[in-house]
Amino acid sequence: SPEILGRLFIHRKLFREASQAHRGNSSLAYTTIITWVDEFIAKLCALTPMLAFGLIHLPPSTTNENIQSQKYSDALRAACQLPEEWHNLKNVIGSLHSSPAAKRSGLCLLFATYVMRPRLVPNGTVQTSSLLADIVDDLVYAARHMFSSIQSPSAILDNLPERVAGAMLISFLSVVDKIDEPIQSALRPLQLRPESLGHLLDLIWMIMGNDAGSFPPLEELDIAHVILLRWGNTVPWSWSTWNDQRNADTECIRSMVIYLLDVFSDRTHNNRQDVDVALSFKQAVVPNIGPLRR
Repeated sequence: SPEILGRLFIHRKLFREASQAHRGNSSLAYTTIITWVDEFIAKLCALTPMLAFGLIHLPPSTTNENIQSQKYSDALRAACQLPEEWHNLKNVIGSLHSSPAAKRSGLCLLFATYVMRPRLVPNGTVQTSSLLADIVDDLVYAARHMFSSIQSPSAILDNLPERVAGAMLISFLSVVDKIDEPIQSALRPLQLRPESLGHLLDLIWMIMGNDAGSFPPLEELDIAHVILLRWGNTVPWSWSTWNDQRNADTECIRSMVIYLLDVFSDRTHNNRQDVDVALSFKQAVVPNIGPLRR
């Protein structure tokens, strides 16, 4: 919960101050201070995507120990770069000075708190109304850079971390920008410039991994697909935000509906609630979406 994470951030700040005072003016005074809270955050950020994917028992890693050690070291450094206070975490997402790993860690904590917890914990709903105005610009800025990162040559071999972070971003935004009633959602699109909406739509395309106008069936969903489709309120929120089918590239919204109906109704995820929500929003928001066929 935000309260628990807020207390953890306070403990981390106190431990850092105590360690800094103990070091004094020695040569160690300027080295990075890693606390047990940083280790906890690193492990939490590693476990969150796995739990969101539905893995209760984590499979054994296929990478060697050196690579695993390097990944854990990178996760620790990312945790150390997070702000000292919990309520400032949102500032990391769109910061020019934060590393991509730190931004992914910040998004992971926000996703776990505001998207996963309300679904997993009874009466675990967290107040998000005050977050939208403060964080929406940072989320759009981050979406633009994630889209560029996923397309970069260095990400060709492994763009999954950025795709997972992008899925968390879209899912988090769909929860923060609430839709109260499906029938009213067509009247309340998120107040963003067309350029900003375009960046978010580009990111959805890259997460789904489709070419424009192509909706091939997905034989297997990876972590990014599951986070985008299963968690949050992505599909109804997308229909309410891009409610004019004349906008360019909105075909990916239809693509998400196809995957939601096809995969989650026929395979292992089998969540009837998701299917019912998709069907209700099809009639309320986009009555001319056309037949949902492959």
